[in-house]
Amino acid sequence: MYFDKKAVQIGGGDTHRLHLDDMILIKDNHIAIVGSVKKAVETARNNASLTKKVEVEVTKTEDVLKAVENGADIVMLDNFSPKEARKAVDLLKGKRLRGKVLLEASGGITAENILDYASTGVDLVSLGELTQSPRALDISLEITKVTKKA
Repeated sequence: MYFDKKAVQIGGGDTHRLHLDDMILIKDNHIAIVGSVKKAVETARNNASLTKKVEVEVTKTEDVLKAVENGADIVMLDNFSPKEARKAVDLLKGKRLRGKVLLEASGGITAENILDYASTGVDLVSLGELTQSPRALDISLEITKVTKKA
C-alpha cells in the first residue's frame, strides 16, 4: 500500500493520509461508541497533538452541520451521490459555514464519475481505486546469449 500511495504522490495527487497517524479520522463506529459527533471531536482534540487535523465521516446530510459546528477540520461525505454532495455544500453556504471546513467526497467515486463530484463544489474528491486495486505491470527481463559470428 505504501508504494501505491507514493505513486499517487509522485503523479501529482495528494495521498490524503500516507500513514494512519497523519490525521484523525472519526468514523460512524467511533461516534456510536461515544454517543455523538460533538463528543467524538472533543475526545479526539483532547487526546491528540494540536497539529493533527480531525476529519469526520458522515453518511447523511444532516450530520454535515453537526460535524462543522463541533469543530471538524474536514467532513468526508461518505457514499453521497453528486446531488447529495451539492446539497451539503448548499447547506453550509446557507448557514454561512462553508469556509470553515473542507468537504471531501468519498466512496463510489471512479474515473468515470469524478467530474460529476468535482462539479458539486466540494473541496476534495477521493478515489480509493487508485490505491485499493492498482493493476500490476508485468515487467520481465529476458537474457539471451548473443554469439558473435566470425
